[in-house]
Amino acid sequence: MWFVMIRSRTPKEEEISEENLVGKSIVDPNGDIIAKCVEVFEDDKKKLRMRISIKTEFNSDFIVDETIPINMINKIGEVILLKRSFEIKEISSEDLITFEIPKENDLITTQIEDMKIEDESSESEAKLHKNDNDKNQMKNVEDKNAKKNIQNTSEKSEKKQTNIKIGTTAKKSSQKKLLDFNHEFSTIIEEKNPDNRLALIDNFVDSFFNSRNFSEIVLSNLFQITTDTDTRALTAEIFERIISKSRTIKEIAPIFQEVLKATYNEPSKHIEQKLTNSLNKIATTQNDELLSYNLSNFFIDLLIKRKYCKNITINRIHNINLKIFANNFHVQAILVKTYLVEMIKNSLDAKEYATLLRDYNAIIIAYTLIQEFDPNIWQTQISVNKFIQESYDSTFIESVNNILENFTDGNLKKLNEIFDLKLGIYFTNRIIAKMIKTGLKDLLSNVSILPLEVLSSFYGDNEYRIVQIIFDLINKQEIEAQITFIEDKTYISLR
Repeated sequence: MWFVMIRSRTPKEEEISEENLVGKSIVDPNGDIIAKCVEVFEDDKKKLRMRISIKTEFNSDFIVDETIPINMINKIGEVILLKRSFEIKEISSEDLITFEIPKENDLITTQIEDMKIEDESSESEAKLHKNDNDKNQMKNVEDKNAKKNIQNTSEKSEKKQTNIKIGTTAKKSSQKKLLDFNHEFSTIIEEKNPDNRLALIDNFVDSFFNSRNFSEIVLSNLFQITTDTDTRALTAEIFERIISKSRTIKEIAPIFQEVLKATYNEPSKHIEQKLTNSLNKIATTQNDELLSYNLSNFFIDLLIKRKYCKNITINRIHNINLKIFANNFHVQAILVKTYLVEMIKNSLDAKEYATLLRDYNAIIIAYTLIQEFDPNIWQTQISVNKFIQESYDSTFIESVNNILENFTDGNLKKLNEIFDLKLGIYFTNRIIAKMIKTGLKDLLSNVSILPLEVLSSFYGDNEYRIVQIIFDLINKQEIEAQITFIEDKTYISLR
């Protein structure tokens, strides 16, 4: 991502406003887009600063700790140009996901490891006594090197004993948390009075949110205890309460896929409904946040490779997915892609996947074809794929073809009407980005440089939106283009 900066000017005071800064890309003197302004605020010294966000590896905006003082701004236009470079620390995946699930066997083997550690501790103490006896026997030995060796041996033994005690304490602490979890869970199961039971559940859920250690134990074990109907019903009820109080998916993300599998496998319709409703709430409220948790590979393993839920029919899994992700078009697009790949590959189950696709909207199918497949593939597949011709009526195929043709013709206005209304602005922006990536080279092939406002007007859409999408594509190096500032105008050219 390169920019050429020519003759910039200091911004006027009236330009320094939240309305004129928030939402704009921030560019350093090297021409790199380093962040986006998300807020203008006063610090403790009453100085104005910009709060900023950067793109994560999951393509989501993440607000960082660093802020940029307003006096670093050199120019304000379509972007915010800085006077000098500004360093932003890289964010780690640990900052994005609050915690990890302990390994599945860690808690199961706690008692065994404790026994081993205690044995090691006993052996270590015996060695210490032996070393003390050896010391007494060698008091009259004048060899200094021998004395030094004895001293080193003693120090090492003491250090090993200390480490063992620390390890034992940690393991016992982990074991105690597991025992606390089992005790609280069993107490709720045994309570017959509905009011008392409800109070115990509330206390359990409060502990989940108040203690990070307890929440980790809960997440590691909640869906492992599924031996009988009463236990599974309580598990579903506790999970429902956690979801009702949870503000972000991060709190339950580590077990999201486990809950999905538990729902597919649940024999009780009542419990299945509870789990489905809870997962639907997550999928609806968190929306694109779910894209961070590798659902694409999960669904391939679940539906294509059949690694999970092998005794459950694909139709049952499919119907549950329709309920859970009814309002989440991001996950629907992942599922549609999973089925389309198998259809295009003409796999053994291609006809079955084509049948499942009938339950998805034509707009989602068209969107997925545009986003995930080469035009040469979808332009031919729609008309010749026998599974498509057998599974869908002419009206459905015509609807898909109509969207694909509007994309090929560059009819952004028509596409906006479809996607903004039916799916939302995120999906429209993705379609616009795809269109720019596909056609920018042809548009600029006959000119060396083009005013950005001319390019954005070509797409017949909101100029500000087009400009922001172009900057974003340059920032991610998804298009081979560069921006040039000449006087007060912005130009774009091929790199």
